[in-house]
Amino acid sequence: MQKIPERDWKIVKRLYPILLQRYCQQQLDEINSLIDKAPCDYHQTWLELYDLVRKRNKEMSELFDQMMSRGSALMMLFLWKKNGLIRQDEWLQLSEETRCLADDSFVND
Repeated sequence: MQKIPERDWKIVKRLYPILLQRYCQQQLDEINSLIDKAPCDYHQTWLELYDLVRKRNKEMSELFDQMMSRGSALMMLFLWKKNGLIRQDEWLQLSEETRCLADDSFVND
């Protein structure tokens, strides 16, 4: 796996906890929405909530549980961008080279 420049690696390490918090906030908002719209069938709501949390936990693992290394950074950046977690201003902090590699590296996988 191709490594990103040290400068970009420092940005990825700084963004990691920010994006993890952003992801969790989005999921908690979705859970709150599910609960707020819940009918009187609490058991059905519980089952839907359970399924949602299981699905989101798997997704969170794919997005954030990779070994943090310069070698895995391109995959993380690709996934963060694909899932809409990284904002444009954060994306533009990375070098053009890294942005291009993250955009292109996994398209054909």
